[in-house]
Amino acid sequence: MINLIGFAGKTIIVTGASSGIGRETAILLSKLGAKLIIIARNKEKLRDTIHHLDGEGHADIAFDLTSFSEYNQLFSRIFENCDSVSGFVHSAGFSKYIPLRNMNLDDLDKMMKVNYYSFMLLAKEFVKKKNVDPEGASMVAISSIAGDFSVKGLSIYSATKSSLNSSVKALAQEYAHRNIRFNTVAPGWIGTELTDKANRMLTSERIENVFENHPLGPGYPIDVAKAAAFLLSNASRWITGTTLIIDGGATTKTV
Repeated sequence: MINLIGFAGKTIIVTGASSGIGRETAILLSKLGAKLIIIARNKEKLRDTIHHLDGEGHADIAFDLTSFSEYNQLFSRIFENCDSVSGFVHSAGFSKYIPLRNMNLDDLDKMMKVNYYSFMLLAKEFVKKKNVDPEGASMVAISSIAGDFSVKGLSIYSATKSSLNSSVKALAQEYAHRNIRFNTVAPGWIGTELTDKANRMLTSERIENVFENHPLGPGYPIDVAKAAAFLLSNASRWITGTTLIIDGGATTKTV
């Protein structure tokens, strides 16, 4: 039997692993044989994720990804637990409903730092030759269909996700010669703690409309985790610089 997706002997980093998509991705990857280095701000929640991982040798690092000046120290801690990394899932991020009339520079700065700047600076560290598996590697950022199909009040969030989708195209070209691939996964409306908070900002009519716009119904973190696992695996070895849409058909609708 052919196993197209397996990570035995591979180390993979997952940010935002304390909850939602990041947590589900870490759990799935551990079941597929990967050794995990999971990162998030909340140490207690990270420890809970560790307890749900299959296998041994996993490590958790509590770290604020907006502490950009400390990224060198972060990667030093990562490589205390492994020799090289073959995959990286950047799931850390957040969304906030901010109409233009209420927007300020702090809102722009905070969301860009967490959702976009952190990805670029993590990628810069990740691609250093001493850090990456010599056989090649894959970096996957969790984006959103909001990068191309947005709604009012999410202009900043949409910009951060659009930036991710655009940047992986250029990064894919820059690092193809070293067999390092860059892609994004763009989910539709996924049931997570993050979207539950967003739901509180919407009317019941708007929430109902969101679900009606997904022909296959609501999505779950495991749906996104499976897509990330595919893009990390050798089954997608010829895929780079693209955005894989996981949205239950939401973006196929024209009205």
